[in-house]
Amino acid sequence: MYHGASQKIGALSTLQESHATGYPNDCPMISYDFQAPLGEYGQFRESFRHLRLQHLWLAADGPDLATMTLTMPLDAPGDTADRETLRWCVRSDGRSGFLFVNNHQPVETLPAHEEVRFAVELGGRELAVPREPVTVPSGAYFVWPLARPVGGSLLLTATAQPMGVLDADEPVHVFCRTAGIPVELVFDAATVTEVEGPATVERDGDRLVITNLAPGTGCLLRVRDAAGARAAVLVLDAAQALTAAQGRLWGADRLVLSERPVVIEEGRLVVYGQDSSDVRIFPAPASATGTDGVFGLLPAPAFGGQAPEAKVEEVRQAGPARQPVIDPASGRASAPTDADFDQAAVYRVAVPPEAFTGEEEVLLRLDWTGDVGRAYIGGRLVADQFWYGPAWEIGLRRFREEVLEHGLELRLLPLSEDAPVFIPPGARPTAYPGGSVLELRSVTLIPVPRTVVIEEER
Repeated sequence: MYHGASQKIGALSTLQESHATGYPNDCPMISYDFQAPLGEYGQFRESFRHLRLQHLWLAADGPDLATMTLTMPLDAPGDTADRETLRWCVRSDGRSGFLFVNNHQPVETLPAHEEVRFAVELGGRELAVPREPVTVPSGAYFVWPLARPVGGSLLLTATAQPMGVLDADEPVHVFCRTAGIPVELVFDAATVTEVEGPATVERDGDRLVITNLAPGTGCLLRVRDAAGARAAVLVLDAAQALTAAQGRLWGADRLVLSERPVVIEEGRLVVYGQDSSDVRIFPAPASATGTDGVFGLLPAPAFGGQAPEAKVEEVRQAGPARQPVIDPASGRASAPTDADFDQAAVYRVAVPPEAFTGEEEVLLRLDWTGDVGRAYIGGRLVADQFWYGPAWEIGLRRFREEVLEHGLELRLLPLSEDAPVFIPPGARPTAYPGGSVLELRSVTLIPVPRTVVIEEER
């Protein structure tokens, strides 16, 4: 893709990353969010879940991790061109640490690695994880703890990723399964006197090995240390972990699992989206309507309204696809100019007033195929997109008065079959009638309701 726009916008032109300002790529003029976890209009992207999972862990262990130094294995790859050697490392303070594994690389497919077992020496002790070799699948990436405290006990190794600790009288250490690898917890036996929960516990010399765990909402173990104090270990499966949020809620530190995006803000649980689904909360609140394992269930009502329809009128058909312009400095394709849009297809979209009956965001979702699109309200450019497959979403709430008065105008350019721009292979069109393609398949209004879940006293 172009990754940018070469046009100038008044005094802002010097700030725009573009060929015109000496940058190697062009960027869209307005709507370029670098595929952020939260989109320009507050959309929750898939990357939001993955990044939040990492941040839950860093919120708990980040201060320790920051003081730890990096140790690379002797056979570590020299650069990303080596796609055959498994990429892993350890960060530690010499006594405790974390093992990092990354078998993922954008665009490239890295091979699976079989019969993998890691050996690390910490504090004069040899740690081998897991006890039996496993396969690290292609695309896997994870963090495993090494000699980390769980309450007053010492967890030597675990084939599960830490997610954080719930602050309670009995601290709850939360983990999740990684890469489909069976979960195995190995404690220093001298630091544990009792383990309760759905698992197999056996002693192996100076180590206590916990296996046969079934990660999920009921996988809670209680570990008593040598001083008699207890801590808990909760192990979720990988899919559940990606729905997790943690925060102070209704007077306690709680873990929330929700298929719909959730945010804990100022002691309130806010759920976004239209579907009806229960929210899982641990520790369970008093008003829970049911249970799932150790989690309580609270209903999050669905959006009850019917989204109104936007009216779309084709004003002008597109002219021929534009001829590409290659920037001589970078050798990359430049984005279209204002003049190029004189040949664009033009559509007028009318948005009914009932689209704005609530206070929530309303997205205009455009399912289309082409080159570059621009959206105008009252002659003012408000959004643009370099097409690369996903639907184009424009938040209308901030433009409410203008869009009701003027409507929204779309200008779409056709994509030439030989356009020298990158498009993901799965998204690239299979047919180019007459050498180019431009199709506007649908224009849909998508309300984004925001529900505050109330904890009712019982």
